[in-house]
Amino acid sequence: MDYLNYNAEPVDDYDSDETAGERLVFQSDDMTAYYKLLRKLKRLKLITNNEYKHKIDEMESLAYSYISQGPYYSFDYYVPCEIAYTTSRTLRERLDVYFDYNCGYSLFSILCGVVALMGTYTKKLNELKEQYCGEKPAMEAA
Repeated sequence: MDYLNYNAEPVDDYDSDETAGERLVFQSDDMTAYYKLLRKLKRLKLITNNEYKHKIDEMESLAYSYISQGPYYSFDYYVPCEIAYTTSRTLRERLDVYFDYNCGYSLFSILCGVVALMGTYTKKLNELKEQYCGEKPAMEAA
C-alpha cells in the first residue's frame, strides 16, 4: 500500500498533512494466469489481435463496473483503478485501486467489487482453458 498526496504522488508517512489517499494493490494467481494464457493464445495465433484486445477491454470495463461506487451527492463517480500488465516472468499482473480519503468512497464496496472481479478472472480463465486447451475445470470434472 502506498500513501498518496493530492497529486497522486507517493508520500512517506500516513500522518503527513499531504496524505490524501492510498493505492491498494490486489493480485491473484488466476488473474495472472488469465493474461498469460491470453498472450500465449495470441502468440500461437489461436485468437486474433482483435479478440485479444476485446478480452482485455472487457476485463478493464468489468474492473471499473465492479469497483464503481455509484451515485454520491447526485453525481456518478468511479474509484480510479487500473490493471497493470506485465510481460515479465517474475512480476504478476495487478489491480491498482486509488482510494481518495476525501471522496467518501466505501472501502467495503471496493473490496466487494475486487472479490467479485477476482472470481470473474477464475471463471474467464476456466472458460479459456476449456475452449482452447480442452481442459475441464477441476471442480466440474470431479
